[in-house]
Amino acid sequence: MNVKGLSLAEKVLVCKLRLSLWRAGVTDKEVTEETNNRYKASKAAGSYRKRLMSEQLKPVRSAFGEVNKFHKENTAPWNANNGQNEGILLVDHYQKYRDGIEEKRRLAMDKVDEFVLLYPNHLSQARRDLGEMFKSDEYPAPTEIRKFFEIDSEVYPVPDPSDWRVSLSSEEVERLKARFEARMEASLQASMASVWQRLYEPVKKMAETLSEADKGFHKTLVTNIVDVIQVLPALNITGDPQLEQMRKEIERKLCRVKAPELKNDPGLRVETAEAAKEIMDKLAVFAGPLPN
Repeated sequence: MNVKGLSLAEKVLVCKLRLSLWRAGVTDKEVTEETNNRYKASKAAGSYRKRLMSEQLKPVRSAFGEVNKFHKENTAPWNANNGQNEGILLVDHYQKYRDGIEEKRRLAMDKVDEFVLLYPNHLSQARRDLGEMFKSDEYPAPTEIRKFFEIDSEVYPVPDPSDWRVSLSSEEVERLKARFEARMEASLQASMASVWQRLYEPVKKMAETLSEADKGFHKTLVTNIVDVIQVLPALNITGDPQLEQMRKEIERKLCRVKAPELKNDPGLRVETAEAAKEIMDKLAVFAGPLPN
């Protein structure tokens, strides 16, 4: 499979992100049984899910969320149905992705270190919060807790459909190659469709918001479009000239205005709303309306 004269394997990288963190939750069988007995309910009625910790883990969860957000914003989804959190981007933009993901990872693991340092205190707080439901054997030991937090990023080339080294008949190899190429093509089309939709969504939001004269908005109405425009060159895997043309048009017509200007200048608001609506209609040909 070739893209602009190069095989996909030469031009594109697959970036896989795996996040692992302590969930701090457990089903309390005793409380579940007591509750079901109290209300004369069967075992199928439900179960009691106990939070071992909550507030104490918020900074860690938030930081891990930022890592995942960066990954998803800077790659196009790949094999989205396999549950592996994979994304693709052009090789030329990998260094920027790597630097960004490593910085987010460092910040997240700093939060883990802070949590681990205060873990004995958090255990004491959990004992107070849970009262008689506290069970020390449901918690990792202070010397083991850090093992429950991990961020792992893998990078590898897109598989090359032409590289088949198996001992099968030539007819069978060709049949398998054709099926594999079809799956690769479908994955690539799905990735590019997601890029078009990623562009469509904030433009649609701007067009609808600015068209209502009295409707308030935040600066993210503009910055969300700017963010997509900035990352788009890394996600235009097929080198689609129409996508690049739309990127330039949006950058020229929608990214040079500031939120305060739109709020204070009714004429500029109407003009920008019309421009956003015109661009939205063009994008709809490629992306279509997003599901609610």
